[in-house]
Amino acid sequence: MYTASMRAARLLDEPIIHPGMDERIGTNINGPSVIRVPDWVAQPLGRYYLYFAHHKGTFIRLAYANDLKGPWQIYRPGVLDVSESLFAPTDPPEPPPDQRPSWADTLPGGYLYAHVASPDVHIDEPGQRIRMYYHGLLDDGGQMTRVAYSKDGLSFVPQVPLLGPPYFRVVRHGQWIYAISWQGRFLRARDWDGPFEVQRDPGPAMRLFGANSPLEPRHPALWLKGDTLHFFFSCMGGCPEQIYHCHCELSDDWDCWVFTEPRILLSPEKVWEGADLQPKPSVVGTARSRLCELRDPGIFAEDGEVYILYSGAGEAAIGIARLDGM
Repeated sequence: MYTASMRAARLLDEPIIHPGMDERIGTNINGPSVIRVPDWVAQPLGRYYLYFAHHKGTFIRLAYANDLKGPWQIYRPGVLDVSESLFAPTDPPEPPPDQRPSWADTLPGGYLYAHVASPDVHIDEPGQRIRMYYHGLLDDGGQMTRVAYSKDGLSFVPQVPLLGPPYFRVVRHGQWIYAISWQGRFLRARDWDGPFEVQRDPGPAMRLFGANSPLEPRHPALWLKGDTLHFFFSCMGGCPEQIYHCHCELSDDWDCWVFTEPRILLSPEKVWEGADLQPKPSVVGTARSRLCELRDPGIFAEDGEVYILYSGAGEAAIGIARLDGM
């Protein structure tokens, strides 16, 4: 259960992933998802695999280590290229005005860029395979999520069906597979591969701040303990953008879910997190420079410990903290 004393204790004063590690990963770094490599994977690169992304990247990044604190090494080839993703492999042409996504004009720097991002990685023990949800660009400029499978965590085979909006984070509770996506929108399915049913708007995570609030959930993460669903997220409109936490008790009727009042879990405090910069209200889209912002929470649990990974200075590096008091 959640306790009021829960806090995030940074494991290090520096990031575990940063641009100086390898020029191939670029300077935009976000979307962490960690697994402990299963015993059935032959000749693993390390004990842990950390999947992450570039906001406009053409492949999913991978780092590996034998300790969560590192040192982490970059797997230079990456694990899923946009050309193999079943999404648009090159930048599509501008669609007619009446076919543009409703949000297109709000996105700084354009929106028609071929990319793959937001990995959410899970281990399928019965099937001895690794499952990765990821999103990419459709030909009309929309962005959607697919799932891909791998036997070794390096070579993934995408599946054709489109599952839902971008930024999937997925958990299983009872007979349901629940996903949360962009803007805090929930979906559910009976199978990890879908099809997913979308909860009617506004769902419980979309109502957290009220209709008149400038805050809107951006990047979500979930962690399930018993019947308690923990929700971690950052918000567009935050000044600075930071990581929040709240929780709810699950029931079969997802329209009756009610989250607790969100509380701030992590704010930019270190220079690598952007604490040296002036806070500004965050906006939708790519962080095109270092910012005083924390984004992209991702949860990893092992041996009774729970960890949160997150991107710092907007989308400039990835750090890790332990969640105490859970």
